[in-house]
Amino acid sequence: MGLFSATPGYQFQDLEIAHQSSKLVVEWWNNERWTRFGFKLVASVESLEECCKEGAKLFDEEPFYFARPPGPFKRVAAFLVIGCLHPFLTFEPNIFVPNLPERMPESEYDRRIWRVRFMLQMLPQLFASLKVKINGSWSKIDWLGFPSNHYELEFMNWLKWLDSFDELEKPIKQSGQNWDEFQKKRLARMVMATSLALEASCYASYPDSPKHPLLGMTHTCFENLNFEQWEDLHFDLLPGN
Repeated sequence: MGLFSATPGYQFQDLEIAHQSSKLVVEWWNNERWTRFGFKLVASVESLEECCKEGAKLFDEEPFYFARPPGPFKRVAAFLVIGCLHPFLTFEPNIFVPNLPERMPESEYDRRIWRVRFMLQMLPQLFASLKVKINGSWSKIDWLGFPSNHYELEFMNWLKWLDSFDELEKPIKQSGQNWDEFQKKRLARMVMATSLALEASCYASYPDSPKHPLLGMTHTCFENLNFEQWEDLHFDLLPGN
């Protein structure tokens, strides 16, 4: 299962969706917003492709940390997480227009702040490009934004905190552990946490309805529970219930 496509392994379609989503945000910023801050935005196609390949690898290689195929929330979460760890967005200073403010992100932390902001602007287009299969039919997910400003700020803080812990590579290897497997497990955990936050946000954001149309539509998933999953849900039931 690729990052965005329904075929195992990296597919060019993955890059097409990622590139289109980033292109819309780059054009929006560079055409309408950049003069307020004095820098322009650039998305590297080569780096985007590397992100897509990393996502495909996470979903497609054994051991499988996610359901196969992974749903749209996990795919978008993987794109956000990998985009933070392997940045594809860079910034160009203003050298052509005088008397504009200069707010170039100078430190690595400042660059992460802006990358997170821009990647969240990609969410509507990313979700619009994906589908989820519910009871045999394909449906789209409409991203309506976060349920509150507080939720959005906390989600952004989460993305800003993500890191690859490269400084641990040497001690991990010295301890006899496989560094690649260690990193893959950490990446899977970050993607899972991000996916849950996105899904909860999507349900909570749906207006004028007690629930999002997708909420509870899990019949197919529950037909394939293994014993551990079944016991997770039912171990606390009283005898006879």
